[in-house]
Amino acid sequence: MNADPVPSRWATRIEGEFETVSTIPAEILSRIFQHVVDQPRAAHSLVPFNAGALDLLSISQVSSLFRQVAVSNPTLWALVPYLNGVGIEFLSLMLERSKNLPISLSFSEGFYLPNSGPIWQRILREYNRIASLWIVVEEKQSGFKAKLLLTVPAPGLKHCAIEFRGSRSVPFDFFVEHRIPPFNGCAPQLQSLAFINCHMAPHLYQFPRLQNISLCSSNHVDLSQSSFYRISMDDCLQWRNQAISLRVLTLCNSVSESTDWKALLLLPPLDLPLLEQLTVIGTAEVCRQLASLLRLQSQCSRKATIVYSGQQRSTTRDAVLGAEAAAMFIPTGVRYTECSLSVDGRQPRLSLAKEDGVDTVSFDIRELNFHLTGFIGRIITTPIISFMGFNPPNPCDVFMCWLWESLGLRLNSTLSFLERLHLSFDTAPFSPHVLSGVIGSMTNVTTINASHADAWESSWFLSAGHDSFPRLRCLGIPLDEETTAPVLRGLARFLLHREELESVVFRVSPTWVGALGYAADDVIRRAIAEIATDFPASVKVNWVEGGRESGLL
Repeated sequence: MNADPVPSRWATRIEGEFETVSTIPAEILSRIFQHVVDQPRAAHSLVPFNAGALDLLSISQVSSLFRQVAVSNPTLWALVPYLNGVGIEFLSLMLERSKNLPISLSFSEGFYLPNSGPIWQRILREYNRIASLWIVVEEKQSGFKAKLLLTVPAPGLKHCAIEFRGSRSVPFDFFVEHRIPPFNGCAPQLQSLAFINCHMAPHLYQFPRLQNISLCSSNHVDLSQSSFYRISMDDCLQWRNQAISLRVLTLCNSVSESTDWKALLLLPPLDLPLLEQLTVIGTAEVCRQLASLLRLQSQCSRKATIVYSGQQRSTTRDAVLGAEAAAMFIPTGVRYTECSLSVDGRQPRLSLAKEDGVDTVSFDIRELNFHLTGFIGRIITTPIISFMGFNPPNPCDVFMCWLWESLGLRLNSTLSFLERLHLSFDTAPFSPHVLSGVIGSMTNVTTINASHADAWESSWFLSAGHDSFPRLRCLGIPLDEETTAPVLRGLARFLLHREELESVVFRVSPTWVGALGYAADDVIRRAIAEIATDFPASVKVNWVEGGRESGLL
């Protein structure tokens, strides 16, 4: 197999710098090369499966030194085996150069997958060495080879991921029909198992070292369609023996709600004593049932997303139910140190940082079907019209106002201890009135960091008065191209209105700081002094290096 030649501009640059490169120890070069060939595996659904192998071949053609380091390091070759479009000669070369190390194998069932006997015979001869297996089954493909490999003993397999592409959910029911255990009952090293758009009955999970289970259905799969197979709440309880060792559990649109929930509550909950990270995506009812079914330790980080389907019309009652379900993922008795509120029109979220992790609840409202009509519509908008001035109420804002109000009531005691708040919002006009129900509970907040400087232009912060954040003393805002004169005037008005505020801290991009070099501190301080001319004299102004991603944002 021939790789693309090294570009001439690379060769010229390498010739000029080869003396410097040649002094780098071989083990350092090996680590650099490993980082290069390992990148496609980190995002394997976005790049061709042969990307790592071709990168490795290109590296080996740069110079005799690079070739010697690349060819002599079996770890590099163990990372890159693939099957789509490969010839038996190159496959044998990768396997031989990887020596006897555990290998990673990836292929796509559908595009240029070889059917020749020699290639599959060679793979099956080396199957004991496979430590990582990633299979993608393209649309309109049955996944025959993926299913077949799931029946082959895999004594060295540690990580397995199988994705069926397209709008479907494929059950691996052949295990039950033919009474064959996964991997023929031989996968003693398996640590992580990920199924995307496919499922295996939970009672088949008999892996002594399994720590990571991920079951996901594509976002475009409509949650209201019963034709898509999902595991049931009753199925989840069959993980009891496996759950003892679990560290990570991900359930994304893959669990159906129980129709006999009261009977299920009579059973003991599913105890997950070692779980470190839980991710759940589903309807409000699915999330509520899962939160009741799972028993977690307080240090476990939770991430729950409530999805509102466009196929069903939502009401204010659905907003309340969503808040109730979300609140169940925030454990009581935990002292959170800071909070992040992210507000946008797609997936607003609340994140709470604790000593050993972050708990997050979010709401997928991209397809929210909520309308304000008739007399009832006018009644439910009345409580928030005062916050909106003369602007007509946005149906989505009304829905989220009810949701945040309900969430604030349920998390009042938790939110009342917070001292730091991060406000993040998209470029659309910021609507803080939507958050009034949550903000009203944050009576102990002393510092607010905002992702945009124009947050304080909102008249809501002025009209809300000192009842919102009564202990607020410090504001943190970015200093960037959006920090315009009108924005600064709005900030100055807010500072004059809240005379108890003591300081404003500007966050400056590391790129700007780096470009200014040693003069950064002096230049930025002069710029800030000019910016703050309208600020009250009692307000101290400072700056720190950091982008919008600081803290929880």
